[in-house]
Amino acid sequence: MSVAGKLALLKRTKCCAGKLRHPSEGKAQAHLRALARIDDRPMDVYRCRFCGHWHVGHAKYLKVD
Repeated sequence: MSVAGKLALLKRTKCCAGKLRHPSEGKAQAHLRALARIDDRPMDVYRCRFCGHWHVGHAKYLKVD
């Protein structure tokens, strides 16, 4: 595997590892609302550029492409 390929895999792993894949933004928003009750750190939903599903993540990790 090329270096570029390894970097892409690492980015995908960091983005998707351990996160639920939601089929829609609405489902991700519902999950976010449930999490907000137990975790007061800023979170948001985003569409993953690697898997195409929606994830919930802490706002400090979110990047604008």
